[in-house]
Amino acid sequence: MKMTSFTSDRKLLLGGFVLTFLENLALLIFLHFSEGQKMGETWVLVVFLVATTCFVTTIPFSYVPQNSLLSKITTKETTAFTQGIRNSVKGIAQVIAPVWTMYNIANNLLLTSLGIILSFLSMISIVLTFKKLTTKVKQTNMT
Repeated sequence: MKMTSFTSDRKLLLGGFVLTFLENLALLIFLHFSEGQKMGETWVLVVFLVATTCFVTTIPFSYVPQNSLLSKITTKETTAFTQGIRNSVKGIAQVIAPVWTMYNIANNLLLTSLGIILSFLSMISIVLTFKKLTTKVKQTNMT
């Protein structure tokens, strides 16, 4: 059973970014309290595993509705172009992100703070455009 039969793509997208924001916030708190701990502390490993599991769980709620919603709100003539632009930007980000992360690997708080800022900006943009993210269902006459 598809998740979109229960709720709309825009609600899934907003929910995914809210979960991502909360997960990044929990990771930031974890990083703050885990600095200076001795090696072998079990609570650090447990909290890290929970945060990582939450992050992996939120990925489908953030990325799958984006593609579906983008194809629904654009016209047939521009769908291929907008999907191409989206995939190009995604490809560039997949190349640049690991390089930038390795450059800043010593400052984990900066990386997590950036994730929080970006997910918060995404949530704000979704909330501001929530009414415009509707899809118009075209009904055909079956006569």
